[in-house]
Amino acid sequence: YVGTFEVKSDSMAPMKRRFELEAVRKNPLTVESPCAHAEGKESEASSSKNIALLKKVAWDTAIAPIKQFGMTIFMLFMMGNGLHIMNMLFTFYQLMVPIRALSNTSTVFERFTSSLDSGVLFQYKTVYILSQFLILMVFAGKFWIMGLLPSAPADWMPLWPVPQSDFIAGGVQM
Repeated sequence: YVGTFEVKSDSMAPMKRRFELEAVRKNPLTVESPCAHAEGKESEASSSKNIALLKKVAWDTAIAPIKQFGMTIFMLFMMGNGLHIMNMLFTFYQLMVPIRALSNTSTVFERFTSSLDSGVLFQYKTVYILSQFLILMVFAGKFWIMGLLPSAPADWMPLWPVPQSDFIAGGVQM
């Protein structure tokens, strides 16, 4: 004979539980839910704590790109401004990170859509997008310093129209 047991709670405290062994044929193992975790009995204090925790996690998600960008800035500084292959590879690779992150913004905040209202979530998404644009601007500055962005008039010279000459060699007009 193997006894089965049923857990019954005498008080609200989780440490004060009494276990009784008795033979139950219909349902050999029955466990009652503790008071705080019963379905539909979640207190308002715990739900407000959950919302506050979700807001904190959403804020941490929104500013995570800026937190992670410190080491990248240090590596950009250590690589210098020279135009060599390692510097260009690193800079182009790091440029793709915020572009990919901007395209995946909705999937990053997907886990918060059911719990947070859309106004609060919009604020966090805005902070996330602005931080990604800030990172893009830093890399645009890096490309400008390296001389890879066309910023001088001479960079656009091939696009200027070539004036047609009405003279043939020797000063004779056509």
